[in-house]
Amino acid sequence: MKNLSKIYTEFLKTSKVYKEVLRIVKLNNKNRHWLIGGFVYRNLINLLYGTTLKKDMDIDIDILIEDWPKKYKTIEGWKIQSNFYGNPKFVKSKQCLDLIPLKSLYHFKAQNLKPTVKNYLGCTRYSVESIVFDTKNKKIIGPIGIKSIFERKIAINNLSSAKLSSNNRKTPIKKLLSEKAKSLDFKVVKKI
Repeated sequence: MKNLSKIYTEFLKTSKVYKEVLRIVKLNNKNRHWLIGGFVYRNLINLLYGTTLKKDMDIDIDILIEDWPKKYKTIEGWKIQSNFYGNPKFVKSKQCLDLIPLKSLYHFKAQNLKPTVKNYLGCTRYSVESIVFDTKNKKIIGPIGIKSIFERKIAINNLSSAKLSSNNRKTPIKKLLSEKAKSLDFKVVKKI
């Protein structure tokens, strides 16, 4: 089995945009942070299988942070906006960084969960999203997401989160799941 942590760490060393957003993260968070979302799983899938990424995947980065500063800071060229959930979105041309304070995740509040990375992994919509890169330990974590990537299969990971996404997008869950699977060249299954 391939070492995803090593593969991803090597990828980050070559990502110019990651190096730049890391400066923004360090301005706003003195403690731990984790890379999440498509920047993790889509890039891993591309690195493993040579799939074609959406051309903007390398410039849309989501990072969970432990700190929640009173006022967010940025670097030259990056503007601060708000994302759908009211968290800061840093934007520069077509590049964007969402900083997500761990304690602010809506799914934790809605599902009465403690704000932990383990609980984050359990409340993602789809199996492939149940993966994070722990920047401190340089390690990919999330057994469900890892299995999903290696098997190239996708399933609902958390029905409540999938329903919320479906309601927000006014699109049936099955259709959203099918679209996600197609974009990754994965097969939809009932359970991972």
